[in-house]
Amino acid sequence: MNMSDKRTILIVDDEPDLCRILQKVLTHEGYEALTATSGEEALRIFKTRPIHLILLDLKMPGMDGLEVLKKICGKGAKVPLPIVIITAYGSLSSAREAMRLGVADYLTKPFDLKELKSIVSSILETELEEGKRRLIYIPILHTKSDMGTLADAMQDKYIQKFGEAEWHEHLEKIHTMWKEIRRKLLKLKLPYPRVKIYQDGLPMCGKEKEIITELAAKESPNHKLIQWMMHQGGMLVGTENPDLLIREYNHLKQIMHCKKHKEREKLMHEYEKDSQNLLKERDKWMSDRIAATLKSGETGVLFVGLLHRVDEVLPTDIKVQYVICRFPFRGSIENEIAG
Repeated sequence: MNMSDKRTILIVDDEPDLCRILQKVLTHEGYEALTATSGEEALRIFKTRPIHLILLDLKMPGMDGLEVLKKICGKGAKVPLPIVIITAYGSLSSAREAMRLGVADYLTKPFDLKELKSIVSSILETELEEGKRRLIYIPILHTKSDMGTLADAMQDKYIQKFGEAEWHEHLEKIHTMWKEIRRKLLKLKLPYPRVKIYQDGLPMCGKEKEIITELAAKESPNHKLIQWMMHQGGMLVGTENPDLLIREYNHLKQIMHCKKHKEREKLMHEYEKDSQNLLKERDKWMSDRIAATLKSGETGVLFVGLLHRVDEVLPTDIKVQYVICRFPFRGSIENEIAG
């Protein structure tokens, strides 16, 4: 991290081991990280040291996080510095009250360290370094409306394997995931006239906008969000090699429509042999496409399936910032039914 002055982060949690882990991670990122294992200790540090951001656990013995938050606010209506609260599922009512006081964001235990770093970075590093390119990397799960002509066959296979109740629960959780992605993306306040939008499965074909419009009309939350970003001034970029997409589509189509068990097993085996190489080829192609089209000072947003590793093959001058949502359910439709 290249910053003119080192930012100081105060970590407040009654679990010493977690404090040490977070301190190590944030120190490695270039921040000065202080720790406090009680609310009283946190307030003493806050009063004596310049703090730029606080990671605050809500559920602590004695003075809990919400009380610490209120004391920091004092008589003011809102918090005087960025605070990210750490909460568990059992303390969501306290989290809602904290959000009303104006905290910057929240993390739910157990959280992903990439998500932590992304939140901290987006809060403290509001301006791009001169000459740098940034990519907002959003791992996603695809919905039925993203599956095109294979959608009905995939739904039938999923229900056959897991049951109709599981299917509806899966859809509801996907919907929740996309609401959270939208919330996190809006919080970044991106400069959309300097934003380029990349989407896995979107071929470079000259009809990218028509594809997005068609899928948004089918209520795809992914493509409705992209459509909204385009209306804010974001530029859509064809992201994938059409030949590679057709290759994967043909594999899945054969598997979906195969009626004979032995023949289907053979097709699945052929797909498994090809899938890893195909995935690597797609990742490299997407990386090259981003590198060629994302200019100095611009921000890219990439929506990409969980199995992809585009971030691992990007040029080193592209700074990656993750928007992470937990996935407390099975996984993408195509991988579950092919498994």
